[in-house]
Amino acid sequence: MSSLTPALVPSGHGTSLDVASVRDHLASAAVLAGRALSAKTLDAYRADWSRFVDYCRRIGVDPNGLGDALARDVVALVVAHLGQLATGGKGAKASTLNRAAAGIRWGLAVECGRTDEPTRDRAVRDVLRGARRDPGRKSTGARAVGLGDVAAMLSHVGSGPAGVRDRALILCAFAGAFRRGELVALDVDHVADDGQTITLTIERSKTDQEGRGRFVVLHSGASEATCPVSALRAWLEVRGCKAGPLFVAIDRHGCLRSGRLTAEGFRLVLARAAAAAGVSDVKPHGLRAGHVTEARRRGATAAQVRQVTGHVDERMISHYTRAIDAADNSARHLGL
Repeated sequence: MSSLTPALVPSGHGTSLDVASVRDHLASAAVLAGRALSAKTLDAYRADWSRFVDYCRRIGVDPNGLGDALARDVVALVVAHLGQLATGGKGAKASTLNRAAAGIRWGLAVECGRTDEPTRDRAVRDVLRGARRDPGRKSTGARAVGLGDVAAMLSHVGSGPAGVRDRALILCAFAGAFRRGELVALDVDHVADDGQTITLTIERSKTDQEGRGRFVVLHSGASEATCPVSALRAWLEVRGCKAGPLFVAIDRHGCLRSGRLTAEGFRLVLARAAAAAGVSDVKPHGLRAGHVTEARRRGATAAQVRQVTGHVDERMISHYTRAIDAADNSARHLGL
């Protein structure tokens, strides 16, 4: 917004607003513009931009004075190497390079005031396209954690306060297909129990930065051992219904703290349960992927899955279920 200030500050001729008022309005607009991206995205963009600036300086180029052709070439060069710079020379996934290009585009606009977009030039797009075709750079994603894995982990969760919380965490993450940030952001006020189902309100998410919100309804399970509704009710009995974070931290003595459990805390909960059960390669996003694959395997439509996951693009559902979809082919009908 600072680049707009000189043009918008009134000269005093024929204006009804004084300079101070316009400056206040500009400051308010800057605050609103700053909320367009999440804090996590901004941090990533700033890191990418910092690497870009550092690389430019190392090759003797001023990032603020790049001509169109030079900007295109330098951006293509830096995007090609940013992944290696960020990962110790091991090379980055194509998704990381896509994000790096977005971060550079953000920096060129915000820090340099450029209105063109050299990151969208064909030379840069060819680099990104080549990264997608490189087998070593393909994004593999988290392994889908199935119901059997979930049941195995739950069988090794304790019965104390931490165990009750961890059971609710794992089952809610799986049954509600939550991103870990969404799960730990839940408050008690976001829980509505009608006696049969529990509805959880997600006020904001990765694909809903404007806070339109969505509702995730948890249904009772066929088995008490894997019922998310029973598990969440049991946790609320332990935690109490006082306003605040739904999932709180618990110290090593089993005492509940007032602070919210962090996303990293949830990752550690899951890692401990997986290690105790002997289940390998379990990540928080694997529970979300597992929900999609398990539900589709058992007959849920893509639309029903998206109603829970909040995916905007149905292609993401297909990304999770490629193996299932591939198995449903004509070879089953050959009579062999």
